[in-house]
Amino acid sequence: AGHSSAASDVYKRQLLLRVYSGREPQDILDTPPDFVTALELQSHLSPTRSTGLSSMLAAIRRFATEALA
Repeated sequence: AGHSSAASDVYKRQLLLRVYSGREPQDILDTPPDFVTALELQSHLSPTRSTGLSSMLAAIRRFATEALA
């Protein structure tokens, strides 16, 4: 189970990097993370992993907000 969990974390990070890497802060803030729902990601994650994904998305949005300040 540990290997599977670690793989899940890697895939989440890779997905977020692919979506957000190189984007301007305002673009990040102007675009809601609808891909999470469209891909039904949270239905494939445990509650803890789902919370982790939400936390990563919130952090990305927070960093984008701070970059504009």
